[in-house]
Amino acid sequence: MPSSSVPSRSTVPAEPAALLGVAVVYSPAPRTVDRCELRLPAGSTVADALHASGLAQRHAALELAALQLGIWGRRCEAGALLR
Repeated sequence: MPSSSVPSRSTVPAEPAALLGVAVVYSPAPRTVDRCELRLPAGSTVADALHASGLAQRHAALELAALQLGIWGRRCEAGALLR
């Protein structure tokens, strides 16, 4: 018989999903920087960060598919996982 002092699995609070701090930075011209700080769930990709940043909405002529992407100065693909 289960003890009433031990919480059941359904009453134990679930751990919150881990969030990553991410900065999306774009420089459309010399001395011009668009920087957006985000908190994204673990497992997010570079593409997720780009879309969440709203970069395409702020720069109407920007083609996300044509961008050269990188993490800390190293080229990467849009599907690269953030960590």
